[in-house]
Order: sequence, then structure tokens, then C-alpha cells
Amino acid sequence: MSRDSIVGVILAAGFSRRMGDPKQLLMIQGQRLLERVILAALHSQLQRVVLVLGGYESSVRNALGDLLNHPKLVVISNPKPERGMGRSLSIGVSAIKQENMDGIMVLLGDQPFLRAQTIDSVIRRFQESDKPVCAAFYGPRRGHPIVFDRSLLSRLERLTGDEGARQLLKEHPEWIEPVAVNPALGLDLDDPSDLGRLREQASDTVRECSPSSSAPLSSAFKLDACRRISLVGAGGKTSLMFAMARELVATGHRVITTTSTKIFRPTPDETPFLELTGKGNGISQDRLDRLLDRYGHITLGDRLRADEKVSGLSRAELAQLFECIGDIHVLVEADGASRKPLKAPRAHEPVIPDGTDLVVGVMGLEAVNQPFTEKRVFSMDEFQFVTGLPFGSLITPEALTRLAVHPQGLFKGAPLGAFRIPFLNKYDLPVDKTVAAEVARRMLQSGEFLRVVTGSLFPEIDVRILEVQDDV
Repeated sequence: MSRDSIVGVILAAGFSRRMGDPKQLLMIQGQRLLERVILAALHSQLQRVVLVLGGYESSVRNALGDLLNHPKLVVISNPKPERGMGRSLSIGVSAIKQENMDGIMVLLGDQPFLRAQTIDSVIRRFQESDKPVCAAFYGPRRGHPIVFDRSLLSRLERLTGDEGARQLLKEHPEWIEPVAVNPALGLDLDDPSDLGRLREQASDTVRECSPSSSAPLSSAFKLDACRRISLVGAGGKTSLMFAMARELVATGHRVITTTSTKIFRPTPDETPFLELTGKGNGISQDRLDRLLDRYGHITLGDRLRADEKVSGLSRAELAQLFECIGDIHVLVEADGASRKPLKAPRAHEPVIPDGTDLVVGVMGLEAVNQPFTEKRVFSMDEFQFVTGLPFGSLITPEALTRLAVHPQGLFKGAPLGAFRIPFLNKYDLPVDKTVAAEVARRMLQSGEFLRVVTGSLFPEIDVRILEVQDDV
């Protein structure tokens, strides 16, 4: 039996009445809840994905932005989401029933641990089976995703109410081919208690580990997987950028360092060659290749200012650069802080290029438990707004966490889908080492991040990784 073409339908039209807030937009380990489900579906073997929205549709569209324009994704509306999940499924089926497909997979938009691997496992079992339904089982509990054979589409199209296909499956248990999935992955978020359990799970699974000794920065910041990297915040961005570049070149990679704002003219120890494009003229691919073949690492800028700072490339130039880099790493300093340990972005900041796949947010640990003054903080008014701290009060670990997780904080403007890693820098200074661990754990427990890196770049690179275990 050929069952090669499976189309997914994500049900995300609910009003989240039990949760109280739009659960589609809850932040879970650095991503919106619905974003996590969509990305899992897009990265799976599903031929196409249909997303059904309803409640909070405009907010979801605004929050998820360009992700909803993915060529594999179609977004449709349920004009009456109050009629329940069955109505959303019926609308989804109606939208695709004329397509040439072998089955439909139903997914829920509130499963934070849904993975592409789980989706693919259910699809494979469905293809191997002769039963009309294949469902994930989390221990004894049947859950989602569920695949239905095309022969059942007419039944699914007639569904109404909140039961969805539950009653149909209850009446015909013999139809179901089960797929055993780790029960820890089966959590769905219906009310605040579910969210509390998820936060507790994150807290219980925080672990500290050491990066590779031969390439500590590449290991800590996942540089093998990410090539378009933007650095924001304060307290060591430039030093980190050039340290990353040195390590990447030493391990055989080609690297471009640049800025979307401005940086001090790099020294020969920081970069072997500075190329100034001049008045937005850009740089040809041929010249770029020749320079990288010769030096391995170059720094690009627009022009050298009178104050010996290099002005940065425009968004258009960076977008063009990102498109043609291939396997080249591009490191962009995308923020300025006048060499202070902390900052909150102003209205026009940070300038993160589209296409960035990793954003590193840098904070200087020397400011923790010190007074909130102009000496330690750049853009004081914005910092006060984001953290809620009064001027002159102590900068607490909780304040740094708020700075990292606030929508107008450290990672403001990070592209949807970009990996985000806070870097708590200057671990070598005489600060209480338990403070760094406390700040990192608070950030991980917020659900906003999967990984936080602490450490120092001088006198030698010494970094530590704290992360949420992802081995369930």
C-alpha cells in the first residue's frame, strides 16, 4: 500500500480560556509555543502543512510574521472558533480534500515538545501498516500527532464540537496502529498548572557542562550549525566577535567580521585585513573569495571615520552578503554600548540583519550587585523601563533576567527562528561565581532559552555551558 503523501493540519484556533493568555504565543525555551509546533512540522516529512487559526489570529500573525510565508505552509481561518476543535479540523480537511494525498496528519498547536522525529516516526508506521489510523501513544495515553487515511476524510469533514475525532476513534479502536513515544514529550498546555509543570521540568533538567577543549567557543555557541551570527548587548561584543573569528580560522573555516553599527578600527591582532567598501558600493564575490583565500579572515566596513571607528554595512549590503556566503561564517556586531557592561536597546537598536540564524546577547557580570548608574549602564531610561529598577538601586540577578527576556530587552528584533544564547561575560573578574550560575539558571527557568554561556575571554578563553537537557 502506497502512502507516500501526507499533509499536516495544525489546529491552533482556540481562545485559551483555561490558560487565560493566548497560549499560541507563550514563550517556551526561546520560541513561541506555536512557532515550535510549526517548525517541527516544516522540518518533517509532511508534504505540506495547513495551519488553522481563529482566536487571537491577528496577534498570532503579527508575532510569527515571515514564518507564516513559508512555501510549505498554508494558513487558513476558522471564522467561528468557538464551535470547537472539530470545526477547525473540518475546515482544515475541506481546504485540502481535493489534493492528491494519501493521508492527513492532525497536530495540536499546544504541544511544546513535539519534534520532527516524532512526526516522521508516526508517518513511517502509517506507511508500513494497513490500518486506517496511526497515532502517537505516550505511555497508555493516546495523543497527537494522528494520521488518518484518505478514506476517512469525509467523516473528518463532518466533525463539530470540542471532541474532534476523539469519539470516532473511541468507537473504532481496532482502526488504530499505535506508535510508542516517550511520555515526557507528550505534555500539552491547557491551563496555568500545565505551564507550571513545564517550568518545573525545565528547572529540574538544567545541567552544566564544559565545551570542547579544542574549540570552546564553537562548541558553546554552536558555530558549526550557525553561520550568520549577530552579537548584541554590552560588555564584550567586539572581543567575543574577534575571539570567535580566531578560533574558526584555526579550525579551518573562512570568516568575515563586520558591523551594522560601528566599531573601533580593528588591530592587526584582531583581523589580518580590513576592507572598506565605501559609500555603500558593496564588494564583488570575486574579490571576497580572493581575500578570504589569502587571509582566511577579513573585516568588512563602509568607511573609516575621523574618530578611528569603522562604520558598518547597511541592511541591504548585509542581506546581500548573507545570500552569497556559502560555508563562510559572517559575524556581525549589531549593537553599541560605549564599552559599558550592560545596556537596553534604544528605539533604533539593535540592527540585526535579516537572515541571522544565531543571536548572542552579551552582558558584563561586573555590573551585578552594583549600583544602577551611568557608569555601568548604557541607555539608562530604556534599562529602567525594561528591568523596573530605580536609578541608584542594586542591579540584581533578577534584573539581568528581565533584561534578557523582555520583548524590548537584550534580544529585541531577533529574527523569528534564530537561536538565541545569552553570554554572561567577565567571569574572570572578582565576582561571586555563584551569581553567574544564579543568573544563568533564572534565564533557563524563564523558558526563553535552551542554553546560557558564562565565562571570560581574558587572559584566556574559559567558558561554561548551562542548558536545558533535551534528551527526553
